[in-house]
Amino acid sequence: MLDYRDSIIAGIAKIECLRISKKIIRALQRLSDGMQSGDDTPLKNIWDEICVQVQYEESVMWDAYLSTVSQIILPEVEKLDE
Repeated sequence: MLDYRDSIIAGIAKIECLRISKKIIRALQRLSDGMQSGDDTPLKNIWDEICVQVQYEESVMWDAYLSTVSQIILPEVEKLDE
């Protein structure tokens, strides 16, 4: 059973995770250079491509997407207090 400190820490962690997640999604939605889906795609940005690949099948460029996501997430995580 969680004590009150664990509950407080979990609550703060959840809030920070949601804040960072939203920020990362917005950053990926602003990216459209390097899209692999082609000119005739209804997908508008890198975030859309990642979502489709998670739902269906990863492309051969999946590692490049993961690298891009990591490059965006790392600075946000480094800003967090212990």
